[in-house]
Amino acid sequence: MRMALLLAGLCLSTPVSHAQIALLAAFEHPCGSASTEAMGRELIRLFALAGSEIAVHQDAPKVYLGSPRHVLYVAFTGRCEFTVQIAPRTSQRVLARLATVDGKLQPLMTVDCDAVAETIASHMAGGDLKRGDELLGRALGRVIAHEIFHWVAHQVNHNHSELFSEAMSARTLLADHATFDPGELQLLRVNR
Repeated sequence: MRMALLLAGLCLSTPVSHAQIALLAAFEHPCGSASTEAMGRELIRLFALAGSEIAVHQDAPKVYLGSPRHVLYVAFTGRCEFTVQIAPRTSQRVLARLATVDGKLQPLMTVDCDAVAETIASHMAGGDLKRGDELLGRALGRVIAHEIFHWVAHQVNHNHSELFSEAMSARTLLADHATFDPGELQLLRVNR
């Protein structure tokens, strides 16, 4: 009886998430808090415009997810920290992708932190370099939002919008403000 009460107390004290989208994040290397916090803020801002709540869980096995409609696993490869020694990108590396099986999208995302950092590095000026981790986090948030849009809106093909073009530009990744276009926001609302 006492054990049941203790377990009940633990369950009651566990916060319940009401997010429609949950991301289970796994990092190949430790990630700085400035990058992850900026990434989370950007994801929350972008999906709030569509009326969707999003939650990022870095310690997935120990958290209760609530009952989100969409759960995606995100594997971050490379180093998700910005350093001034990062060389600008010289080839067209894929920034992120969703897995596919038999042509169908799967809720398994891979994000190449090094490719994102290299993409933005050549477009950063002196003042930006001091905020490198924050800007990298914001860029990562936008790259992830692009992939989430594929999944939630069931869209395989790209368009030419700011966040859903096939090759996201460094300008879009670094801009003070970027958003989904009205048609994309509508698709996100319908499919949340």
